[in-house]
Amino acid sequence: MPLPGQNAPDLREEGSSNTGSDGFHSLVQQAVADSMASVTMQISSLIDTRFDNFKKQFTEENSSSVEAAVKRAKRARFVFQSKGNEQQFEHAESHAESVLDKLESAKGALDVNATSKAKTASEEGIALVTKRMMVIKIADKSQYSWATVQEYLSDKLASDSEDEKRLFRSERRAEKKVNDSKKKCSQKYQHQRFQPYPPFNPNHRSSLPASDANSNTGSRFGRDLGVRGRQIGPCFKLSVNLLLLLFLNCLD
Repeated sequence: MPLPGQNAPDLREEGSSNTGSDGFHSLVQQAVADSMASVTMQISSLIDTRFDNFKKQFTEENSSSVEAAVKRAKRARFVFQSKGNEQQFEHAESHAESVLDKLESAKGALDVNATSKAKTASEEGIALVTKRMMVIKIADKSQYSWATVQEYLSDKLASDSEDEKRLFRSERRAEKKVNDSKKKCSQKYQHQRFQPYPPFNPNHRSSLPASDANSNTGSRFGRDLGVRGRQIGPCFKLSVNLLLLLFLNCLD
């Protein structure tokens, strides 16, 4: 009960205040729920994106490994007749794979607007092609072709030396290897071709045909001269017979 002289409280204002407080709490709860849902969706989307990228990278790496294995298998089945052609093929294949890798790297960099990385990959690819053209010219000018190229590329001292000196050293090493290889092949061929005569045996008598068994004394004498295993020719036999006839005429 209100005291005399005091006004009664307005119940409508109190009810309106309680309703406004409940509405505020409801709005806050709704905002928190919406925010949590949005964060949850963002986290889920991020996880899905990361997983898709990982799956794509894993697939690409496995695919490149399989392709490399197939290339190695094909190369292992093919046998080159010329060593120079084999060296040229291996050199071209390695350069082609490197250039393709650089081009793919440049393409991937352009997809994400990484122009600096794309430029670097492109320059490296151009350098590989330029190097390939250079070694082809070296092989064409050199007397020992791709053997000189192999020595040129394996020269680890080239970082501090002039390219002309490096090429001269490569030419000399290639020349030495080619000459050594030819010398070994020549020695092997001569060893297989050379067959010395058997040692002389004084007790050996050559075998004559049966028709010579009934020949005259001169023939027997001629056959006896073949003690060393050499066949007596008909001219020698005729000469011996003539000498015997002259000797018999002198006796008469």
